[in-house]
Amino acid sequence: MKNTTKMMVVAVVMLAIAALFVAPAAARGLTIDNIQNGDTIFVWETGLNLTAVDDDATSLRKYVDDNTGKAVMNIIPVSNLSDFDVLSTEVGIYEGIYYTYNSTTGGVESTYVIIKKPTPSIDVVLASSHSDSVVGESVDSSTELAFKVMSPLVGAYYKTSVPSGWATAKVEFTTPSGGKTYQLNNSDLSTVVINATQFYTDTTLASGATN
Repeated sequence: MKNTTKMMVVAVVMLAIAALFVAPAAARGLTIDNIQNGDTIFVWETGLNLTAVDDDATSLRKYVDDNTGKAVMNIIPVSNLSDFDVLSTEVGIYEGIYYTYNSTTGGVESTYVIIKKPTPSIDVVLASSHSDSVVGESVDSSTELAFKVMSPLVGAYYKTSVPSGWATAKVEFTTPSGGKTYQLNNSDLSTVVINATQFYTDTTLASGATN
């Protein structure tokens, strides 16, 4: 009798943004931390340099209908333009376009950044087809599998003009005893490079398909 195993993805993808829908999208500059006017930045990013967006901004402001003539929906203070952290507590539910603002002059600028939350998702598919999901199914232990990673925002916007500037992710598994691991048989999924809006790990990892 063939051995079977039921695979269930318990913990999906945890983005490593701090070390770090919708294409095509422009890359950031040579370094991931230097932000330009109109760039998309992500909640949980740290140490961003906003001086190229507006060198005298004291806050970022989101307006109703993205119209600076209407009411302010959310204000994010900027105490250090060259070392800005995108905090989840300050963004809250208000993702989208944030215009720069100078409290000294009381002037709203036309420069802005777009703030989004990274929203990756994952599926487990047959490596032979990439179209057949096996989540919740029993499969033979010799069956080759691949993880389908979908990250339309991070894959499109979190990158530099050089190939090394991509985000990375971890695929975490929960063992029957409750332990945590990034290793599944022959595959090490502790560092998965998000180099596209959608990709399959059997084509991006050196170990190939998982079994």
